[in-house]
Amino acid sequence: MGVTMRCRSLLLMMSNLVLALAHASPSGAGAASTRLPISPQEAHKIDALPQPGDVTPKVDAIFKEYAGQPGCNVGVARSGKLILERSYGLADIANDVPLGRETRFDIGSMSKQFTAAAVLILADRGKIGLDDDIHKYVPELPSYGVKVSIRQMLHHTSGIMDYYELLKLAGWVYGDAVSEHDALWALTRMPQLNFAPGTRERYSDGNYMLLGLVVERVSGQPLGAYLQSTIFGPLGMTHTVLTGDHTVVVPHKAQPYLIDGSPRLMANRIDAVGFGGIVTTVEDLALWERNFDDPRVGGTKVIAEMQTVEPLADGSDNNYAFGLMIRSYRGLRTVEHSGGNGGFLSDKVRFPSAGLTFIELCNRRDSTALHKLRQVADLYLGFGLEAPSTGQVNASAAAPKWPATDLATLAGPYLSGNRSDFHIFTVESGGLVDENGARYGRIGRFEFKDAGGATYRFILESGVATAVERQIPGSKPAPMRYVRMPSPQSDKSEYAGMYVSPELATAWCVETTDKGLVLRRKRFEDEAVEPAWRDALAMEGAALFDRVNNQITGFTLVSDRLNGVRFFKEKLEGRCTPY
Repeated sequence: MGVTMRCRSLLLMMSNLVLALAHASPSGAGAASTRLPISPQEAHKIDALPQPGDVTPKVDAIFKEYAGQPGCNVGVARSGKLILERSYGLADIANDVPLGRETRFDIGSMSKQFTAAAVLILADRGKIGLDDDIHKYVPELPSYGVKVSIRQMLHHTSGIMDYYELLKLAGWVYGDAVSEHDALWALTRMPQLNFAPGTRERYSDGNYMLLGLVVERVSGQPLGAYLQSTIFGPLGMTHTVLTGDHTVVVPHKAQPYLIDGSPRLMANRIDAVGFGGIVTTVEDLALWERNFDDPRVGGTKVIAEMQTVEPLADGSDNNYAFGLMIRSYRGLRTVEHSGGNGGFLSDKVRFPSAGLTFIELCNRRDSTALHKLRQVADLYLGFGLEAPSTGQVNASAAAPKWPATDLATLAGPYLSGNRSDFHIFTVESGGLVDENGARYGRIGRFEFKDAGGATYRFILESGVATAVERQIPGSKPAPMRYVRMPSPQSDKSEYAGMYVSPELATAWCVETTDKGLVLRRKRFEDEAVEPAWRDALAMEGAALFDRVNNQITGFTLVSDRLNGVRFFKEKLEGRCTPY
């Protein structure tokens, strides 16, 4: 099977923007300063950095390839004041309109920090309790049997599923209009959570869609109107809007493009808000960044709390704060969030100890656009050669002191004991690669490290890998153990049949053809599916088949943002028709 099993749709393949997070110490909610604490080691790094001269020509060189193409606006702010602002490429290639300072971009998930700020402002005014159960504000959600708090949703530790992934399972295809009603329908149909609240972190747009709804119901205003009166207006962010309506014409908004050979328009039609949808400029985001140094909106308490992380129930680290990720880059702490919506990509990375923020807004979706912002940061921070790209590990340290032939014995599928996660390792260009194409650095004969710093130690018996143990930095419990799964059987015909999800009111058909198994779904093109391992097929992640008396009774889906969605096999008379 291919190595991009989890990223079956083109959108998800190119939107893997939520990455493993590094540990950061929480800042007190009532601190007098909103700056994150700086360790002596970090202060030493900053003191040792060379002071760059005029690096504008070097920044121009990084983006020169965007001439005549969809491109990016780039800004560098010191203490919230822009010291560099450049535009590279075209806002509209059909009409040869260049990008400019006034060009607006959809910032996608970067919008989450504004929703989080709105929630914290309402909480500071006594109108929302962060430890309230979500059912207090959205009673139409199903009973989960446990409390799910507003705070857990802000930190992505609630276990609430991703609404868009659920809609895809139900038959929505990319480009369909998605309303708040559609998103809420999907979430109200699922009576279970991905995991027990507070025990894990899993990024989910469902959390912030619901938080946006909470702000609307408590404030009595549409989310966009509340943000305008509470944040955008007071800060002078005159080029920032959240319409919640994809049909509204926003002046100076760039056209969004997918870069796949020749650029193609890639517009989205999602009207649900809270998790995304804000349209803005580099200059307006710099004004928002200034608010972290001089809090005119929210005050020091709210701004400090936005940058506060909360550990998981077992004490393990979770570095998703309030709509912001607390990470590190080259040993320096960062406060950041990226985003993507259709053909738009965005990133904003603040280095508190250096007093610098780097902003990049693009109307092109490709695999390298956001990587260029790190190159710009390297120039201003005085670093030399660029660090390994996000999602990759520099494997040059894998010196030939360990036999390269070892890797073949490690390749294969591995499933966690609770069936909530999996890895499929293959060997490419002399290195270990997972199902998403991410490379793993070799730090021992049978030990590896991923881009987020997690270590993977393979267990061998009689020279054969039987399991792998993953240890995440800052994790308190024992390493998560993944067991190597058996190879698929040659006869795949028993997987054929109709599979129904009662909650999502949809049926999938798996059929056998002379070329193998084919998945047929409502409104989707027929798709060839391959076994991942015995009793597992590659369908929107991994479909883990269940058996009773050795007869297949259905399957459970496991993917990056969903866990536990059940499909039941139904007795079929005649040909299967998906719905």
